[in-house]
Amino acid sequence: MAQQHETDYLIVGAGVVGLAFADTRLDETDAHVTLVDRHAKPMSDYRGNGTLVSLLSGQETQLKIRRKTVDATFIGTAVPSTHTPKYPIAAGVRVIGPNELPQWWQGRHQRPLNYVIVGAGKTAIDAGVWLLNSGAAPQSIHWVIPRDSCRNTLHRLHRLGGREAQ
Repeated sequence: MAQQHETDYLIVGAGVVGLAFADTRLDETDAHVTLVDRHAKPMSDYRGNGTLVSLLSGQETQLKIRRKTVDATFIGTAVPSTHTPKYPIAAGVRVIGPNELPQWWQGRHQRPLNYVIVGAGKTAIDAGVWLLNSGAAPQSIHWVIPRDSCRNTLHRLHRLGGREAQ
């Protein structure tokens, strides 16, 4: 038998869009928010009509949604760590995801002379800030971002107190 729960908003997708919506609802209202995402733990599959199924246990949960279901997956963003890059990587170049930085930094690896951050989202900004806070020289960090994201990213960096590249 399915578990029964109630929520004001069911947000499908816990990426930046879903989390921004949840943050706004929680900050500005007293709404109850439920987030589901395939990459979260425990992983859940949203089957529609308020039905969730745990991918770990198979347990079904039926949600009564009082206000709205929000599809935060419509943009179709991809998490870089879940696929290989769509561009060639030169021989001898080490590619690691942002989540691997702390383990790699503290390991026995020789630290590189240069770092390249690819992307213009919050994860890219977080990686740059992490490298700086961990002692990487600012001149050793190179950032590749799409042209359409350049202006927005530089504006966000400026708001965070960073310097714009010349």
